[in-house]
Amino acid sequence: MYITIGLEIHFRLNTRSKLFSFSIVQPTVKQQNVCASLLDLAFPGAMPTLNKRAVFLAIKFGISINATINMVSLFDRKHYIYPDLPKGFQITQFTQSILKFGYLDISVTNILSKRVFIRSSHLEEDTGKLHHGIVTQKFCVDFNRCGFPLLEVVTEPILNTAQEVFIFLKKLHEVITILGLCSNDMETGSFRCDVNISLRKFFSVIQGTRVEIKNINSFKFVEKAIIYEIERQKSLLLNNSIVCKETRFYDQKKNMTFSLRSKETQFDYRYFSEPDVPAIVLTKHTIFCI
Repeated sequence: MYITIGLEIHFRLNTRSKLFSFSIVQPTVKQQNVCASLLDLAFPGAMPTLNKRAVFLAIKFGISINATINMVSLFDRKHYIYPDLPKGFQITQFTQSILKFGYLDISVTNILSKRVFIRSSHLEEDTGKLHHGIVTQKFCVDFNRCGFPLLEVVTEPILNTAQEVFIFLKKLHEVITILGLCSNDMETGSFRCDVNISLRKFFSVIQGTRVEIKNINSFKFVEKAIIYEIERQKSLLLNNSIVCKETRFYDQKKNMTFSLRSKETQFDYRYFSEPDVPAIVLTKHTIFCI
């Protein structure tokens, strides 16, 4: 089997306030909904204001990975209906991200290295967090995290093993930690990863069906999830069964992935330009001073 793996890494930028509001970023606060402004809660009339430091940190990251920095970048609305997204849409960058391309070199073995190409990196706001009740079987929503500034890094589907993914994530995390772009507190979701995996038989020219595993926040669990998912898909293909295009989650205790939903497409998200956030217009002087 030929294995293709692409990653979508989200890391929280090290800012004092959120991406579009003046609420303080306090990822370790215990009390729910105390760091959420009217904007975070989607009250009518509340208008977003872009965090300047988040833009500078994104550019700093772009320089470190040899990315192309777009002099003009735009924000868009990505629509989906979940309880932890009070506006009913997420402000992100789709049509023109702040960074495109770039790469990181990793050492797979003592004598073998690999260049991992990055397709794009874009700014976006985080969602809230759901807390599931074990006894009551109900859940509540904590909006403290809603609006945290994220940078999403999308790699090309160029990785082929769980080990390569592990090495790349460690290298990326090391880079952003040294540069002070992100805290290394992964338990609070400051650095998490979506893994896209597809398998095809060596003699097949048709690309395999892509399956996504969402929101894994541990290097060890990413590696375990990939190993399990590869074996699951391999078993289906060898038995001439269909691999469904879907989003799955990884259960750490059972060391298994389970289906969440069918995979959304770009059409499902109904992207359109964000009318309340102006374009980011940079100059060479701005980049030089960072």
